Amino acid sequence: MGLLTIIRKSRQKEREMRILFL
Repeated sequence: MGLLTIIRKSRQKEREMRILFL
């Protein structure tokens, strides 16, 4: 369960990074 939350947070960070790059 903890791993899933970490993956979700990492995905959110990836989206933010992509938005910043764009």
